[in-house]
Amino acid sequence: MLTALDKNLQWTTLIRLSDQEVADLKGCKFYCPECHSPVIIKAGEIKIPHFAHLSGTDCGGSTEPETSIHMKGKNFYSNIFLLLFPQFH
Repeated sequence: MLTALDKNLQWTTLIRLSDQEVADLKGCKFYCPECHSPVIIKAGEIKIPHFAHLSGTDCGGSTEPETSIHMKGKNFYSNIFLLLFPQFH
């Protein structure tokens, strides 16, 4: 998932952040917007930065892992949305 809630219930979207900003957020507490379980940041060399449930978490919103193409598509549409509606940035 590309978006999660922080400890203040504010939305955080990783694809809008630089690599350094993402690295600075590692270790902070984030929660799934669907089930409110804790999630972690995964940011490596292959996939784009994203949030992931801890193993063993049962969430109806995460029944299947997202592929790299799926996540890139979400990033693409997010960028288009922000171009059309900059007030939501």
